[in-house]
Amino acid sequence: MAKRKTSSRSIHIQPDSRRTGARNRRQDAHPKNRDGDSGFRRKHLRFKVSPDWFSWLALAAVCLLLFYPPYFRGLFFDKELLPTHVITAIIYALVWVDKFRRRDLRFIQNPLDWAVLAYAGAYLLSLFGAVHIGDAIKGFLKALNYFMVYWMVTQVVRDYKTYETVLRVLFASALGVAAIGIAAATGLSHYPGAFENGRIMSTLQYPNTTATYMAVMSLIGITLWIRERGIFKKVAYGLGTTLMVLIAVVAVSKGGWIVLVLGGILLLAGMPGVYRLKSMYCMAAAIGAAAVSTIKFLPAVQAGNNPQAFQGLALAGIIVALAQVLWEGLVWCYSQKGLRLTAAVTAGVLLLVIIALAQTSLPGRISADVLPTTLVQRLAGLGDTSDTSYISRMEFSYTALRIVRDYPIIGTGAGGWNALYHQYLGYPVWTTEVHNHFLQVWVEAGTIGFLAFLAMWLLLLYNLFRLYRAKPDAEDWAVNWGVASAALAFGAHSAIDFDLSLAAMAMVLWSLLALVASGCRISTPQITVRRVEPTWVKIAAVSLALVLFVPGACFARAYQLQGQAAIAAGKKQIDKAEEALRRATALNPGDGTAQASLAKVLAVKYQVLEQNKHPAARQYRSMAYQKARLAEKLRPYDLKLVPDLQQVYSVLGDGPSQLRLMERALRANPLDQYNYQNLARGYLDYAMFYQQQGKTAEASRYIKRSLAVSDRLDKKITSVTAAYPQFAAQISRPPGLDLVAGKALFLQGRYAEAGGYLDKAGADPSLAPEALAWKAAVVYKLGQPDAAAQLAGRAAAGDAKQKAEYESLIKSKPIRS
Repeated sequence: MAKRKTSSRSIHIQPDSRRTGARNRRQDAHPKNRDGDSGFRRKHLRFKVSPDWFSWLALAAVCLLLFYPPYFRGLFFDKELLPTHVITAIIYALVWVDKFRRRDLRFIQNPLDWAVLAYAGAYLLSLFGAVHIGDAIKGFLKALNYFMVYWMVTQVVRDYKTYETVLRVLFASALGVAAIGIAAATGLSHYPGAFENGRIMSTLQYPNTTATYMAVMSLIGITLWIRERGIFKKVAYGLGTTLMVLIAVVAVSKGGWIVLVLGGILLLAGMPGVYRLKSMYCMAAAIGAAAVSTIKFLPAVQAGNNPQAFQGLALAGIIVALAQVLWEGLVWCYSQKGLRLTAAVTAGVLLLVIIALAQTSLPGRISADVLPTTLVQRLAGLGDTSDTSYISRMEFSYTALRIVRDYPIIGTGAGGWNALYHQYLGYPVWTTEVHNHFLQVWVEAGTIGFLAFLAMWLLLLYNLFRLYRAKPDAEDWAVNWGVASAALAFGAHSAIDFDLSLAAMAMVLWSLLALVASGCRISTPQITVRRVEPTWVKIAAVSLALVLFVPGACFARAYQLQGQAAIAAGKKQIDKAEEALRRATALNPGDGTAQASLAKVLAVKYQVLEQNKHPAARQYRSMAYQKARLAEKLRPYDLKLVPDLQQVYSVLGDGPSQLRLMERALRANPLDQYNYQNLARGYLDYAMFYQQQGKTAEASRYIKRSLAVSDRLDKKITSVTAAYPQFAAQISRPPGLDLVAGKALFLQGRYAEAGGYLDKAGADPSLAPEALAWKAAVVYKLGQPDAAAQLAGRAAAGDAKQKAEYESLIKSKPIRS
């Protein structure tokens, strides 16, 4: 027969009076105890620390990790994300210490755990095929961070009390985000980027993600609301949920509205018994209060009328409070008077509400006269497949599939989409994300990662199925279904937007998945995995803390050093900038951006040393060239590095490398008309250089290359116009390219053709003097010297240097192959 554990608080041992009396007399005789110290000690020794204090500490640390990320721009940028890796690793180690204390050394306890781990593992594999290795490493660290968040939640949630604690923390975090958004909209706060162009973006600084986040967390609010028993807490949950619904509406995001509707349908579909009725009532109260408030609130904040905006918020609060009081009254009526009277009272209340709405003409006020045009247009645009936003997202998806075709197994690594999409997209546009997380994962982590991500959702449903078959209490099923509905709605929206590219939002979703897995484990103890993994697995699992901590800390410090270097360079403190960048590249050698910055600083220092005939100049030239080539290798498709690296090669006097950069830029983005202009100009410069050297064959070859680039742009414009007429205006011939083409044709002796291009270039005021000088030379070559002289005079009036240019051109001979 097993021994029954007895709480230490209920045990009272009566000491032997003879022994304790003698001991007490000895203690009282001691000099330190004569002033009553023994009484003080006896009084305080009765205080006992809970044996679970460390577990509660671990829970608090995990809750802190879940609470703060949305407040730092959603952890979208390295400045906020990299320090979070360090924090996550520390808390992960703390949770393991707690597990060792409890002698629970299990690592994987649910099939969903394997899928989440496989997702991180797929990003690790993607490093072997990464196109930008620095971004790929950061992507793996993010995926590992998500796994740790998921796993830690499953470990600290051991019953429904801690389950609800985590849920409340997530809800409280979202409520804070909502409050900041409202404060910014009403002028109480000037939080950067929280309210712009009449749209609430709050701390996430992106309206679609803000709306989606609020919609998802309003479902969590309803789940907590229907479980609460105290009326004041119910009202508090109701007010918080209504505020989130309000922001989901006034953020003017169709995606947020879709999540709200889809999540609401899922929530009601799976709720058991009376919880479905309670959910329906709470949802109606929150949405109704938010809708009524929107009519006053949204026009007020867009007009800067803060008193009216607060009136709208107050109205929402009153409606929610009255709705909760009415519910309590109906519950009392049902328990005391029965169903018939309750139904009659309900019908009467509904009739009064309808009459009140009719009397206030509220339905008629919901129109374009009251609501802002943007909101009305967005409502009208739901389901419009001709909308440019819809077309763009579909094209992004097709483009992602084209990239997957070329990188099918392990993908491109994180950052691969941003590096490659220009080469696959059909029309010119700039976007850093696919706007479909399923396809984003497929591009970055290949088919392995895509299948792991799909498995996460399938195993979420499997957990729900296991939970359903276990027939848990209605209250337990309600909270799990509410969380699952929010997660499923969130996942559905991630298929049409990039919410999960914000690490904070991914952490929220992974936490919801972990809660469902924990609920399944708590409610189905008979099928919980109890096997303990081999020792090497436990060692590897614990070591993951170092895998995240070390690079996270190094990369975070490197990021700080790059910022210091930028400040120093701006102040012309070259030595200080060099030192900071050397340390940054040592801490993060895979960061091509830092390598390019260091190359630029080294080139500047080489230039100074060369001018002063310093013997170290040659060494700095070599180092600058080495760092520039390394930056090219690490980030071969990063167009932002091209200007810096061109400047480096210009200082080093390396013309061929400058030309190679232009060619690489055009390959990386064949839809940017200025890449054509830059490359055509580079070829022409080489042609004119060889012309001056008397190397006619080389000059002719580069002239042909320049004109071929011009023709390529014309063909690209034609193809874009034919396939995407609505985006045709986004690509055109720049005047600078017309000038280059006119010059190239002139050098070939094709004067009549050259004149047409030079006329187009001359329409740009900044190019007019140079274009006129070359046009004057064309006219001269065509046998009209007087007209040519007039044009040359106009060119010289705009730029005195053009007179000499003209005189040189009329003496030149055509370059023919």
